[in-house]
Order: sequence, then structure tokens, then C-alpha cells
Amino acid sequence: MYERVIPRLKQLYSDQEMLRFIIVLRDPVERAWSHYLHQIRNGLEDKEFEEALKLEESRRKENPELWYGYFRDGLYSEQIRPWFEAYPRDRFLILFTHELASDTLGVMRQVYRFLGIDETFEPELRKVKSNPASKPRSRMLARLLSSDATIKSLLRRIVPEDLRRAAYLFLIRSNVKPYSAPPQMPEEIGRQLRLRYLSEIEQLEQLLQKDLSCWKVQAKR
Repeated sequence: MYERVIPRLKQLYSDQEMLRFIIVLRDPVERAWSHYLHQIRNGLEDKEFEEALKLEESRRKENPELWYGYFRDGLYSEQIRPWFEAYPRDRFLILFTHELASDTLGVMRQVYRFLGIDETFEPELRKVKSNPASKPRSRMLARLLSSDATIKSLLRRIVPEDLRRAAYLFLIRSNVKPYSAPPQMPEEIGRQLRLRYLSEIEQLEQLLQKDLSCWKVQAKR
């Protein structure tokens, strides 16, 4: 995506000095599992996680619009590097979800400093699980809502936007059924994924000058 977005930003903003970028990164193994559960909820995944990982490259080539990059989307260094080449490093603030969870207010103050706004403001912090893992009641309806561009295009022509969005959200919420207990990634698959990501994490550490040992846990060569 960066190959399209960066030139577009340079075209849109004559004052490039004003641009600031905030990147939030998540443990790539956790991200891959969350991505997989998201695809299940959307009715786009019917394979076991291990098989889905094996099929990733062929599926991405066959259906690039269906977002099957479970492993590949966690290769952060190759996604961030072009941005660092296009803009000075001090235009970027890199945050991590584990730090955001453990020190929310401290991370918010980093954001305030980065954007040059009042650091003394303390937002009301509430722990809200806004996107709990769930599965579709009807896989066919979930798939229809998430990927059928033809129907979406038709509805855009005949249904007002506010009504269309309300109906869409109603159908989405009505069609999901929360798990009685959050699904857990199989331990051995998680270990294998950490091994696969090890080289990438080390490259990211060099790129960001950041110790990411917490992402290497259980990854034994």
C-alpha cells in the first residue's frame, strides 16, 4: 500500500513539514491469531489455523482482496522501511500495544509530546473490550456482508448512507455469537510462528533501535 500512499501524500500536501505519523505495532504472533479470528467472524475462513498459514501465499495470489496475510502482515520492517526512506525519522512515533496496555497514560503523554499539545491533559481511561472474539451465526451472511462488492455497490445507489450504515451494523451485530471462552492459539503453532518471525523481529529491532525481546519468548532456534 505504501507505494501508492506515499506519492499521494507528497502530491496532496505542499507543506510536508506538517506531516506526522503514529505507528502502533502488536506482537506479530498475537496479531496473526487475531487476524485469523477476524476472518472467521467475517465468514471468510473455514480452515484450521495451521492449514490457513500453509495456504496463505496461494490464497493471497488467488484472492488478494480477501486479506489472507496472516503471517505476511506481521513483517513490519519491510512495511515501515519505505516510510523511513520517504520522511525523516523524527516525523514518526512508534508505539507498541503491550506498552499501551501496561502504561496507557504514559503512552498518551508520548503522543501529546510528539504532537506538541498539552501534556497535562488526563483523559478518562476505561478498559473496554470493543472487539471481542466471536463467530458468525451464518457464515454465508457474514461473507456476504464483508466481501460482496456487487451488492454493496447496488445498495449505495438506492439506500441513503445513514440508513445503509445502520442496517449494516445491525446485521453484523445480529450475526455474531461470542465464544464462551476466547479461542487460544495451539501452543506448538505459536512456537513455530515465533521461530518464523525471529529474523524479522531482529531486523525490526535494528530499524527501530528498540529491544523487542518480549516478542522472542519461546522462540528457540
